[in-house]
Amino acid sequence: LDQTDHRDHAYAWSFVDYLVAAHPEKFKKFFQDMKLHNDTKKALDRVFNVSTAGFHDQWRKWVRKNYAPN
Repeated sequence: LDQTDHRDHAYAWSFVDYLVAAHPEKFKKFFQDMKLHNDTKKALDRVFNVSTAGFHDQWRKWVRKNYAPN
C-alpha cells in the first residue's frame, strides 16, 4: 500500500514543478535516465552535473522563492 502522506505528495509535486520550471530542457532527459537506470543520485549527476545535496539546495531556494514569496 501507499505509505506516503500529504507532505510526501507536496514534496514530490514541488520537485517536479521545479524541474519543469527551472530546467525544462533537462526534464525529459532526467526522467528517461531514471527510467533506464532507476538511480536518482546518478541521474542527477549525469543530467545536471550536481550532487544530490547540491540539487536539493537549488530546489530549496526555488521553493522558497516560488511557493513562499515575501
